[in-house]
Amino acid sequence: MDLATMKISESKPYAVELEYSDEYLELEEQHFGLCLACGEESTSCEPDASNYTCEVCGAKKVYGTANLLMMNRFIFP
Repeated sequence: MDLATMKISESKPYAVELEYSDEYLELEEQHFGLCLACGEESTSCEPDASNYTCEVCGAKKVYGTANLLMMNRFIFP
């Protein structure tokens, strides 16, 4: 999955809309993370990342894929 084409949900702030279910696994392999304060994407997060510092806004609200999944931040097809 190309992070440049990933869709951030408009209906649920700072949630990621997936086009197919395997897309989640691709994001996990890419060490995807998402800042829940500003919506900035990161590619330097472990899946269980929690409260990492955002490189853009400085908030400690960057989470990895596993935590985002538990927080209902992925919208599956």
